[in-house]
Amino acid sequence: METAERYLSINDACQAFSFSRSTFYRMLDDPRSGLQEIVIRIPPVTGRIKVPHAAFEAWLRQKRRRSRG
Repeated sequence: METAERYLSINDACQAFSFSRSTFYRMLDDPRSGLQEIVIRIPPVTGRIKVPHAAFEAWLRQKRRRSRG
């Protein structure tokens, strides 16, 4: 059985993963981070940002692994 993807607002993502909105936006603005590739804008390009929970969590795990070495 497939489960539906859960989407978070920026505030919810920041609270769930313990970092500030300014940190989120700094990561989003950095094209090397890869964050732009996983967030969804509704409507596209200029809309509100929704963060897919599972993809964001995987992205953070990968980022932490890279920073450790």
